[in-house]
Amino acid sequence: MTPEIKSLLKKLGLPHGEDLSEEDRVLIEERIGDHLTLHCLDHNAEPNEEGRLCEAILDQIDIL
Repeated sequence: MTPEIKSLLKKLGLPHGEDLSEEDRVLIEERIGDHLTLHCLDHNAEPNEEGRLCEAILDQIDIL
């Protein structure tokens, strides 16, 4: 888990330890998806920098 991912998870009050449970992963996936949709897309639905980090988390959720 990169420092940037840990920082975003911490900022959003999400679990960010090394040994995440399946429940933690589901929670992270739901909250990151919501955050991306609500706060990280511009008027053309393109992700900003934090949005790209959200997308990376969603792409890697199984290995976090």
